[in-house]
Amino acid sequence: YPDPTELEKGHPDVTAAYAADPSAVLAKVVETASWTPNDWPVYVQEVREALPVIDPENATSPGFACPYRFAARLGELASADDVIVICSSGGANSVPMQVFPVRHGQPVIVDSGLASMGVGLGHAIGAAFGNPGRRVLHIEGDGGFCQNLQELAIVDVNRLPIKMFIWWNDGYGSIRTTQRNYFGGAYLGCDTQTGLGFPDWQRLFEAFHIPCTVLGAAGADDPAMRAGFDSDGPHAFIVPIDPEQSYWPKITSRVTEAGSMESNPLYRMSPDLPEDIAARVSKYL
Repeated sequence: YPDPTELEKGHPDVTAAYAADPSAVLAKVVETASWTPNDWPVYVQEVREALPVIDPENATSPGFACPYRFAARLGELASADDVIVICSSGGANSVPMQVFPVRHGQPVIVDSGLASMGVGLGHAIGAAFGNPGRRVLHIEGDGGFCQNLQELAIVDVNRLPIKMFIWWNDGYGSIRTTQRNYFGGAYLGCDTQTGLGFPDWQRLFEAFHIPCTVLGAAGADDPAMRAGFDSDGPHAFIVPIDPEQSYWPKITSRVTEAGSMESNPLYRMSPDLPEDIAARVSKYL
């Protein structure tokens, strides 16, 4: 239902505010638009052909798994019956949401927009109890996972079929990026070199009687992964992610002369597209 109080908060600034049923608004947009619903799938296909899902601007250092290729490959290995849990913030959230090839009818549980660090394992446990007999694929960063890792006891005693993919970059990737981009790389409390600590992953999972496999740069194509992936019960996979991994495309921000932060609009992601391609993919904006 429309909530008029949301219009009175004062932020964000809007030109005009309306309390209305969005379904009715969207129906009116379709009714008065110069395009038809049949044009939409054609347009989507044009965008897919013009823009690669995995941006070639991204760089991964030797010895690490490319997170984009890992998420895409994991989606190919997953079955339509698997339940996908993508949490909680940073690259472990945004990358799979960008490239994971979701199958028709495949449930995806995600906290997009909330970035609630630590919710992933709880979400995976709930998904496993709510979908008996179905495998749960849980993707989360090492920082977020550590905030609720005591819940591994629930996974253990119930032998829940959760496959945990922990993106191991030795820190808080988003905070590291912010400190690099806006504070001259003055890192503080964002990784193991600047005060943050992490467990020995294999010993941690051993304490909870859960098998653990540390993958190599091949990521989801690592031969060591398949046995644990196809096994019954829980299994943890430690995925080595480059601490300096780039994540394009994304919305970038800048510090203004007044010292405040200013971001590009949602449709102006970086890096900038060539003018001809931008015109093709942005024709409805």
